[in-house]
Amino acid sequence: MLIAGAVVAINELRLRSFRGILYFVAGSVLPLCVALYFKVALAPASEFLSGGLTKILQDIADPARHGIILAYFKNIFLFSNGWYRVGILPILCVYFLVFHSRAKENPQAVFIGFAIFTLQIIGYYAFYLISPYELDWHLSSSIDRLFIHVYPTILFVTLAASQTPETIFAE
Repeated sequence: MLIAGAVVAINELRLRSFRGILYFVAGSVLPLCVALYFKVALAPASEFLSGGLTKILQDIADPARHGIILAYFKNIFLFSNGWYRVGILPILCVYFLVFHSRAKENPQAVFIGFAIFTLQIIGYYAFYLISPYELDWHLSSSIDRLFIHVYPTILFVTLAASQTPETIFAE
């Protein structure tokens, strides 16, 4: 929800004036205050931040952790959960190329969809990067669930940004 709100706010700022974003921020102050109160006063301490700032910075600077995470992401998005060891992401990219983009009709919708997907992946990457657990175990036990979270977004954005086969074949 927070990612979608940030993308909408950035898009509003990019397309319109500062006044449009001010209304959005004013409307989100109360929910953000409630969420902040919950995080500060009621929620238990996060296990991801339990190692301290030094440990987190070491994990962020460790190139081996980046390599492990990128290898898992590459395997799940490019090679797994598809047909004949071809992942669903390349299949959807081919579909998008074959059935052309309809970004000209509504460029903001396509931009927002791809931005939400990108920020979602960056968020998952960051949490894996600062994970206090043994990284190989954490990735192998949760990467399939991550794919299930991301797959509907990938599918929706690809199909929403592409023309329908009926439109293409009618030409």
